Amino acid sequence: MVNTPESFTCYNNSGILCLEVLNLKIAIVDDQEKDRDELKNVLIPYLNTLDLETDLCEYESAEDFLGVFEKDEFDICFMDIYLKKMDGMTAARHLADQDPNCFIIFLTTSPDYMAEGYDVRAWRYIVKPLQKDMIHKILGPCLEQIVLSRRYLHVRSDRQELDIPYSRIYYIITSCRNTIIHTSNIQITVSSRTSFSELTQPLLKDYRFFCCNRGILVNLTKIKRMEKDTLTLQNGEQIPVSRNKIRDTKSAFLQVAFERV
Repeated sequence: MVNTPESFTCYNNSGILCLEVLNLKIAIVDDQEKDRDELKNVLIPYLNTLDLETDLCEYESAEDFLGVFEKDEFDICFMDIYLKKMDGMTAARHLADQDPNCFIIFLTTSPDYMAEGYDVRAWRYIVKPLQKDMIHKILGPCLEQIVLSRRYLHVRSDRQELDIPYSRIYYIITSCRNTIIHTSNIQITVSSRTSFSELTQPLLKDYRFFCCNRGILVNLTKIKRMEKDTLTLQNGEQIPVSRNKIRDTKSAFLQVAFERV
């Protein structure tokens, strides 16, 4: 079952208020105590205004951090690039390989390594000295993404109660009076007692999901491309779009695509 930590309030890119549950664990990897303290002095007041339950962990070296790191332990990692011995970029590669869900935010005195940051899917790149407004601007969308990644759809299938992460759902479809959830690796047939409309109602409140056809709800973030009346998903599957939904589907898809850039 899903844990129920402290409540979290934020605004998404459209200015819509989102109320969620969220606990945060943040790592700060920097060999300069002064810089770590400066970052904490910005982070703590900002996170407190959001009533977030936050655990801040400090590390003086990449070796110290990776020595205690476990998958899914940290939500955000502020990583200084110019560290002693192992540099921050090398440490970030280890982190990204082991836990692609952790948001990496680089801290540095020079933008020289900015291009390499794309290799580890870094969320953002902050050039020192730290600016409070810039950190706030970067953290807002980052926290929103963490909130979205923690939403679950509760369903009943084969007498089992399941909590399916929204982020793993590719699409939901009705077929032969059954409602089938297609995820990243399995298909889940939902109890016939739950209709398609009942099942998809909570998902329709999330801007990432859209009904592109009668009896088909698609996760817009899983779309690789859209061609005329067909959606090609990241796993290669193709979803038909009804003629009267083509324009709205394209608009919804592009909106989500631009927000993720």
